[in-house]
Amino acid sequence: FLMMELIFLDQKKSRDRLENGYFNLIADKWGPFLLNFYACYRATVRSKVHGFTAGDDRVPESQREKSRQLSVRYLELANRLIQTYQGPSLVLTMGLSGTGKTMVAKKLEALSGIRVLHSDVIRKDLFQGSRAHPGQWNDGMYRLENKMRVYEKMFEEAENSLKNGDSICLDASFLEPLQRKMAIQSASRQKVPLIVLLCQCDEAEVQEHLRKRKEAGEDLSDADFSIYLKQKAAFTGPAPIPASRVFPVDTSGEIPDKELEMLASFVEWQE
Repeated sequence: FLMMELIFLDQKKSRDRLENGYFNLIADKWGPFLLNFYACYRATVRSKVHGFTAGDDRVPESQREKSRQLSVRYLELANRLIQTYQGPSLVLTMGLSGTGKTMVAKKLEALSGIRVLHSDVIRKDLFQGSRAHPGQWNDGMYRLENKMRVYEKMFEEAENSLKNGDSICLDASFLEPLQRKMAIQSASRQKVPLIVLLCQCDEAEVQEHLRKRKEAGEDLSDADFSIYLKQKAAFTGPAPIPASRVFPVDTSGEIPDKELEMLASFVEWQE
């Protein structure tokens, strides 16, 4: 009820503080999606109560008219909340190398039809020939300014898709705070929900996965386990992306198909 009333009163700062505070304290991965549903439900309850008052002949006409107006406004709010996931969404896979981001993105693509942009593909397109030398940690193609070129190109393409009414998934690490801030700004500009799939995996599995990937020589990523360890030491978490926008995905063992099937229902929207 409180969250719904803050939305109704257009108190965005208080709403964000309540929502982010709650999800920073409570491990409730499906909460953000359920919160929207229950806020919608509570708005219809408020509308119904005011509707009863508006139709009660024992209530003074001035109060009845006020209740009629409030009933309509709460119903309009419920309608806006319903539409939260009835438009395109910006989805990110986030996490360290070898944690299954690309596998999760491809699985979500197969389940929902969402288009996926892979940072490794964009990087190879931008840096060809001698410029494609990977270099060392934070060097070559992976120097910060070069990484930001990849992200800028990726968000440019993503916003074009969102403008056309298509959901988009960005498959990248998002290890730098500036990259995550770009995601927030992009979703805000296009007025779409931001959904972050934070991929996590048992470290022994990560090491084995990266070893097999390197031996096969078929993956576009240049990361090995030493890079993973450096990323792990540097990564401080998904902030400034709010906790309410982050959905943890444990890829240890197998990709959690059932979870991704449920998540797919929030992004498989067509105009």
